[in-house]
This record gives sequence, structure tokens and C-alpha cells, in this order.
Amino acid sequence: MSQSEVTRKQFRFFVEQSSYVTSVERDPNGPFHLTNEGWKRVSGATWKLTPGFDQDDRHPVIQVSHDDARAFCDWFSNRTDHSFALPSEAAWEYACRAGTVSLWSVEESAMSAHAWFNSNSQGKTNPVKSKQANNFGLFDMHGNVCEWCADESQISRYDLNSKIAPQSEYLFRGGAWNNELHWLRSASRDWNAPKIAKSNLGFRVLAEIELDTLSPE
Repeated sequence: MSQSEVTRKQFRFFVEQSSYVTSVERDPNGPFHLTNEGWKRVSGATWKLTPGFDQDDRHPVIQVSHDDARAFCDWFSNRTDHSFALPSEAAWEYACRAGTVSLWSVEESAMSAHAWFNSNSQGKTNPVKSKQANNFGLFDMHGNVCEWCADESQISRYDLNSKIAPQSEYLFRGGAWNNELHWLRSASRDWNAPKIAKSNLGFRVLAEIELDTLSPE
């Protein structure tokens, strides 16, 4: 599991090397931004334009869809000897819990030292690895940005007035800078359509390594 969420610098390198165009750059409606009136789509906004707060290369990339995250993983895999993918929900939660069975991977009183959420984030993302890591050495598993997972949601959102079957929706985990502490629980989960992008949603990657390739030493 990558130590941190994919950063703007890493995502920019991917875009420059592959000439990739993200979902919201192809969608005139744009990504969702959190406003005083709730979540609103902002036409013309992209991962590289301000979402209402400043970001630099140390910040997690946001306003990227599940499709974008998978494209990054495919590109990364093609450049290396390993296969990279979004983590499954089970793998993500195992990494987040880091051997614990409590609501969070640390005591509630220690969460401010481990996570960015609505009470300490100043209403924005913050640089990755700027809080303490969990017992597995992973940063920001709680908070900063929610993280896409590979799994499809088992819950379909049907429109009773439509004859069109609902599209697949994908899970994301971890909670974000705008969430209350409750939503940062290790078991907390939500889901969205694969082309949706939001100002509190990013991703991290998992390297898939065959056990028989590891040295017995």
C-alpha cells in the first residue's frame, strides 16, 4: 500500500507523460465543490485548478474520478515490473485498521495528531504525511481526502421514474477534511458513480506482488 495518497505532483507527471484528459475536463458540468449551500457542480474546475482553497504539489490530488484513478494505475503498471491498482475495500480497511479493532486505528483523543478533519483542517486539504502515521507506517488513512477503492457498491440507486438500469457505483473510504470525526471511522464507507469527481476525494495505490517473487530471506 502506498504510504500516502497520490499527490498533485505525482498526478501531474502522469498527465504530462500520457497526455491523459480527466473525466471532469471532458464534462462541461465539472466536479462537485462543497459550498455554503452544499455540494454544487462547478463548470470548468479541474484537478489542477483551485477548488476554493490553495493547494501545492505536496497536497493530495482531488477532483479525480474513479476512471481517472484507474487510468493512473494502468499507466503506472505499464512503466514498472509490478501491477498497480486501487485497493479492494478489504485491503484498504486492513491497512487502515493496522491491527486494531476499534472505531479508529488510534484512541479518539489521538485522532487530531493522525488525521485532518473538519475541526483542524481549516476547511481544506493539507500536505500528505503532515500528520502521524498508523502502526503500519501509512499516512492519512483517516481524513485529508476520501479514497477510491476498486470495489463496486452492492447498493444500487434506482430511479423509479426511469427505465434505464442504474450505472455501477464505486466505494470510497477514509473520510476527508470536511467530515466530522465520526465519518473517519475505519469501517465508514460511501460510494459514487465512476465519473464523479469531488473536492474531497482522491486515491492511493496498491502494488500487487506475487508471493513467489519474494526472497525467502
